[in-house]
Amino acid sequence: DEAFREYIKRSKQLYIPGIAGSFEALAKNCSDNVMDARCRVQTDKGFIKGNVDLYCKFYNYNEYDTYHQIIPPMELPYIEQVIKEKNLLVIGQNLNVKRADRLYDTRSYAFFINKVYNTSVYQELYNLKFKAVRGYLNNKGLKIGEDYYPTRLIVMMTQPLTQFSSDPHDFGWNLSDIGYKKFDEYKDLPVIGLSAISSMDKRTCGPTENVYISRSSQVKFVFTE
Repeated sequence: DEAFREYIKRSKQLYIPGIAGSFEALAKNCSDNVMDARCRVQTDKGFIKGNVDLYCKFYNYNEYDTYHQIIPPMELPYIEQVIKEKNLLVIGQNLNVKRADRLYDTRSYAFFINKVYNTSVYQELYNLKFKAVRGYLNNKGLKIGEDYYPTRLIVMMTQPLTQFSSDPHDFGWNLSDIGYKKFDEYKDLPVIGLSAISSMDKRTCGPTENVYISRSSQVKFVFTE
């Protein structure tokens, strides 16, 4: 009874009608691994009372352009435990962990930079900044079913990374990664503006898909006066 009362109390704070909608909103925030949640309703194909689909995607993007880990179905007990700890499993949900489909997006970017940064050291730091931005979008910014606009990457490159987070882990770095160790050196690097981009077209997603900015995406820097 106490757990249910707490659940209802938290549900009201979300301003979402219905227990199902409230559960979905809370489930999406129970873990960084859960990118989307949907409670099945009677009009859904394959409806099973109390079933909830959780969509997860790859994470931990690092400077080697790889992922350290994926979300397999066997991680269900962990996610279920997190939700239980938040007093969410009060109406007998069955959780189905599903891996979201990925859509690759490969583009080439070029940015204007002041010539005072035209050194091998700064070029290395700027490349780390680009990989960190790409990692942040893959980990945090690109959601399931959400259209991807390349301008999102451009906006992040033209601003200090600290405007988005001061934690290197949010950009996909591990403690042993070069990008993590040098984060303080490039987190506030400026970029003057965009020089060129291969395509400005948006990439659209389906209801269970998420965009992935491919590791083959290229960036170069044009040095100006």
